[in-house]
Amino acid sequence: ISNPKILDIPVRPNRKKIVFLSASSGLLISFLFFMFLDKKSDLLFTRNDFNKALPYPLLKTISKDNSTWLDNLTIILESIKVKNKKFNLLPLIPEDSELFNTFASFFKSNFKNGVLLKKNDINSLKEFESIILFTSAGLITKTNLNLFLEEVKLLDIDIKGFVYLDPYLKDTSL
Repeated sequence: ISNPKILDIPVRPNRKKIVFLSASSGLLISFLFFMFLDKKSDLLFTRNDFNKALPYPLLKTISKDNSTWLDNLTIILESIKVKNKKFNLLPLIPEDSELFNTFASFFKSNFKNGVLLKKNDINSLKEFESIILFTSAGLITKTNLNLFLEEVKLLDIDIKGFVYLDPYLKDTSL
């Protein structure tokens, strides 16, 4: 039997390292978990999501600030040559949302030659010309959008493009 050797530096757990590694791994695991839930939710959030999902051109990205909506929509209508003709806007957002109600009241008071269509009346859409889609982040799923696009394709409805309302956009010059 040999004599025990005593070290000059005591051996003990490195508490700072353990706390740092635990906190880092906890944040990483929670981040990955919420990314998984976000992808599983099937909701479209970004302008790029809508660009990929919709076969129509993006006409304009507008901010949530409704004081700029009139100028932006006027520019869009002029760009697709709908000055005095009747045009139609089809919101792809839930009709019971606050955004829909705000936009509907704005649209009805500012555009007398426009019709605000409802997504659930898909069969009546073929009667209209110059339909513009109105979208926003996190309010429609890819599945619902794909079902809608299949119905539009079957009915051969002419859609000019879409307007994306970005809730985080500050500059409306995009």
